Amino acid sequence: MGAFLLITLSVALGKFKTARSVVHPSVRKHIVEAGVSLLPMVAFLAGGLGLVIIGQTVFFLSRYGAENYAGTIMATVVVRELGPIMAALLVMARVGAANVVELGTARALGEVEALEALGIDPIHYLVVPRVFGLALASFALTIYFILFALLSGYLFAFIEQVPLTPGKYF
Repeated sequence: MGAFLLITLSVALGKFKTARSVVHPSVRKHIVEAGVSLLPMVAFLAGGLGLVIIGQTVFFLSRYGAENYAGTIMATVVVRELGPIMAALLVMARVGAANVVELGTARALGEVEALEALGIDPIHYLVVPRVFGLALASFALTIYFILFALLSGYLFAFIEQVPLTPGKYF
C-alpha cells in the first residue's frame, strides 16, 4: 500500500499539468460516481444510525436524569468513530469493488499495454483520477454522514420530547 501511494503521488505531482483536459473530467466523473450517487444511501444509513444511537442513549440516560449528555455522546460516537468508518465502508463496498473489477478487466483485456504503447502513462490515466475522486468523495460523504446522523438524532429526541435544547445537543 505504501508503494502504491508513493507511485500514485509521484505520478500525480510529476504530471500535474499533463493532459489536464482528460484527467480533470475523469476526476469529476469519479467524484460523481463515488459521492453523489451514494448520497441517498448515506442519508438513509446515517438517519437510521442517528435514531438508534439517540434512542438507546436517551433510554439509558433517562434512568439517571442525565439526558443533557445525549449530544455529547452522540458527537463522540458519530463524529469520532462510526461516521468515518461507515462512510468508508460504503465507498469501499459500492465504488471500490467496481474500480477493482474495472482496472482488472482493463489489465486482462490488454488496455493497459495499449495505453503504454501509445505513450500514455496508465497510472496517470487510470489510477490517479480514481484515487483523487475516491478521496474527495469519501471526505465529503463522511461530513454528510455525520451531519445527517446528528440531525436525525436531534429530530428523534425532539419527537420523543426529551428535555434537550439545541444548544446543549449541538
